[in-house]
Amino acid sequence: MGGGPRAGGTILERIPGRQKYPAAHEELEAKADEIVAQYWPAIEKVAKILLAGNWEQKKAFESGTEWSESANAKYITGEELVTVFVGLGIAAQLVAAR
Repeated sequence: MGGGPRAGGTILERIPGRQKYPAAHEELEAKADEIVAQYWPAIEKVAKILLAGNWEQKKAFESGTEWSESANAKYITGEELVTVFVGLGIAAQLVAAR
């Protein structure tokens, strides 16, 4: 008997305010859908540039973090992104790395 893991429900069921999670999830999902729809022309244009590009040897992050198991990747430059965004009326500017 006693207070095992199931006493009073699962740990997730015992989180205060958890009833709000489904509503928050729906709200965030709707907002994400809205943002994707708003910026779809830019997403599509960037995707087309990447698909048309050549495969290159994957570049490592300065941190050494592995972001893919693949040895190859396709890239788009910051200048290309700014050109796409500005051409679609999205404010963008290239800022030099520190």
